[in-house]
Amino acid sequence: MYQLPLQMNMDDFLDPFFEGNDTKTLVDRYERMMEQGQSFFFDVEEFEDILDYYMEERNSTKAFEVLSLARTQHPGTHELSIREAELLATVGRGDEALELLAGVELFEKFNTDLFLTKASIFSQLGEIQKAIDTLKYTLEISDDNDKDEILLSLAFEYQSLVDYKSAIRYLQMALERNPENDDALYELAFCLDQSERDIDAVDFFLQHIDENPYSHHAWFNLGNAYSKLDMNEKAVEAYDYAIVIKEDFASAYFSMALAYIRAENYDQAIVVLHESLEYELIDSVTYYYIGECFEKLHDYRNAEKYYKKAVDSDPNMASAWLGLAVIADEDGRLFESLSLAKKAISIDKENAESWLALADLQGKAGFIDEAIESYEKVIAFNYDKHDVYLNYSEILFDNDLIDEANDVIETGLEKHPDQSEIYYRFAAYLLKNGQEQDALDYLAQGLELDTDNLHELISYYPEALSFESVLDLIEKHK
Repeated sequence: MYQLPLQMNMDDFLDPFFEGNDTKTLVDRYERMMEQGQSFFFDVEEFEDILDYYMEERNSTKAFEVLSLARTQHPGTHELSIREAELLATVGRGDEALELLAGVELFEKFNTDLFLTKASIFSQLGEIQKAIDTLKYTLEISDDNDKDEILLSLAFEYQSLVDYKSAIRYLQMALERNPENDDALYELAFCLDQSERDIDAVDFFLQHIDENPYSHHAWFNLGNAYSKLDMNEKAVEAYDYAIVIKEDFASAYFSMALAYIRAENYDQAIVVLHESLEYELIDSVTYYYIGECFEKLHDYRNAEKYYKKAVDSDPNMASAWLGLAVIADEDGRLFESLSLAKKAISIDKENAESWLALADLQGKAGFIDEAIESYEKVIAFNYDKHDVYLNYSEILFDNDLIDEANDVIETGLEKHPDQSEIYYRFAAYLLKNGQEQDALDYLAQGLELDTDNLHELISYYPEALSFESVLDLIEKHK
């Protein structure tokens, strides 16, 4: 450990003042001093800056060396004790840190930095209520200028307890004190979202905008709240205001495009996504969504073009490889499509969508055993869409695995009892297998749910309309 010499000359003191005092210069000077055995003087704030640098670099060894030297030059300085406690906590020595702070607290009963550090350590140790109590005391002794950040810290602790109601209350208090605290604004949006209070979110951000009309963050969060309510037109309007206020607001462009996609306005989504490319840092994601929009418009040439741009930008983007697989299949390049789907899975082995696409392609190519294996993987991933049961059972039924097909479709009904398509498909299987009465039972249940998906019966088994009993049942539900 470096020890400061007992005697220092004037040049040692003056040297640092001629080198600038930005953090990098301070660190360079400190490291040169350590390497060459020189003896420069640093004030407490400079030591704290050097300490911050090493802590950000996660170099605790260097940080402790800095503290040792700092204490030699500035013995008994409470600020350094507080920083040492902070450092001890980062290396898992939280109890030691609290003991150190307890000693400082005897002399510094109104030091907000001390109590903020203490609260942070309690939080790291999982003692959330102690952290909350400490922050509440800190709130009482702090200057008005600091209160919004302390209120924000309190909200974080309540979030740890999944007490979003209390978190929301403290976040609103923080914003009342400082409407420009954007961290509090986003945390409030998060808490309202987690509480499923989407209408309250709209009301809050509208009120906040009334008082702070030029807050692009408020307009953006209002757009997000409208999006949660599927009010896509309102969402687009809010995002547009955010962009008017801050032209390079990349997230607003991207979220606006997603709102257009949800509204199935793919042409406009493409326009906005292209605009976002001027500001968006993650080009691959933007290219992917442009490709998806072109795919929805059945413009497969452009869809393929942008999916390729996405994988060129990010070769590990599984969703873009899957998009290329879909386009290759649409273009009749089945075996290329299989290869691309496997590429997507090699990147993300637990993506149920990719396994479902691969299973469908394997079935289409006649690789029945492989398709069955892939469908089973999809189900094992607890895939939450009913398509898998329709597609999987169809492969089984069409290959005379009747009992297996029935088992799969029955599982689908257990998982998705409100999906009429499954009832219609099961009715088709049963009719085709000569089980007319059972088929009528499932057909009736499907018709009770809705008649819009009756095509699921007819498209799979057109001969169903030759059954008088089927026609009578359909007529009764018109």
